[in-house]
Amino acid sequence: LLAGALAALLAAALLIHWTAGLGNYLRWTIQFAAQRRLPQSSIMLGVYRDPTLLGTLLCAAAGMLLLHFGGKLRFHPSRKSKNAPGMESRLWAQIAAFLLLAAPFLFTLASLLLYDDADERGDSLLALWPFLLVLAGALALVKLVRSGRSADVRALTPILLLAAIHGAFLSQQLWGSTYAIWPLLILLLAEMIAFAAELLPPAAGARWFVPALAALISATLLVCGGFYTASEERLSYAQFPDGPPVRSAFPTLKGMAAPGPYLPELDELLRYAAANIPGNDGLILIPGEDPFYFATGRVPQFPVLLFDPATDPYSPLEIAALAQTRNIHWLIVKRDLQLKEDPTPQRAATLQLLLEEFAPAAHLRGYDVYRR
Repeated sequence: LLAGALAALLAAALLIHWTAGLGNYLRWTIQFAAQRRLPQSSIMLGVYRDPTLLGTLLCAAAGMLLLHFGGKLRFHPSRKSKNAPGMESRLWAQIAAFLLLAAPFLFTLASLLLYDDADERGDSLLALWPFLLVLAGALALVKLVRSGRSADVRALTPILLLAAIHGAFLSQQLWGSTYAIWPLLILLLAEMIAFAAELLPPAAGARWFVPALAALISATLLVCGGFYTASEERLSYAQFPDGPPVRSAFPTLKGMAAPGPYLPELDELLRYAAANIPGNDGLILIPGEDPFYFATGRVPQFPVLLFDPATDPYSPLEIAALAQTRNIHWLIVKRDLQLKEDPTPQRAATLQLLLEEFAPAAHLRGYDVYRR
């Protein structure tokens, strides 16, 4: 597995070297990305400063210790008791350990009743991430120490998962980056449940523990995750006006629909462009209009199609200079945004420089059009 991973990395590095060049790759995927997206270490570690985190970790640690030492408990039952020596004590130890390990998930379930706000419910669900990451890291170290020289790739799996998860967090930290990596959390949960199973005594009376814990965790993720998805909290950056969807009347956008005035405004812009903007003229659309080039069939002549911090690498001066060298004759600025905030970096400075070279040509319902 490790040899295959190294061979694939080497092949990918050679392919990049022979095409885009490793220098370009490092510049745009690492240096530029870090310049625009890499958070400060204090922000990255902020997810571990949740005041409830210590309590949930203590519950989990106490539960694991009870599982480990609970099998060694002994007591002398009375003559009337028919239980084997120590069986009753072990059962109570397992029940207590189960409740301790279940506490963080039970609290997340209870948050559905405690909070009415979808944002607070989402925060309660996302708070499971730092709890499980710290717990998985601790359990991985314990397993590595216990395995010693016999450690294999399986023992390293939690470490690799933790590295991948924190790599994803480098973009928008916990609350912005988890939407696509929940499967990695599921793998860490599986490792945790497997570790708990290893601590259980082999007696038949302990067979209920792992299925019950897995069922509770599954129910928590299904129920709370279902409410989280239904709340559309991940789409809170977008403006959704009330009312039925409106369909585009432009032929190449047939079937496209969205609530609000956005598509009629786009249709008006597309008709204006067809009538007034020559097909070979270059355009800049700020902050960007994804369907424009698809709908018109025009070839983009400016290297940036969407002006936001993740995709626009240029300063205002560089944008103005590129507009002169790339045959840019038209500037289109969208006024009626579908986002709650304009994502354009240094918007005022960029427009100030561009408008020194462009004059107003049309004032449409949702757009201002300027011509060089």
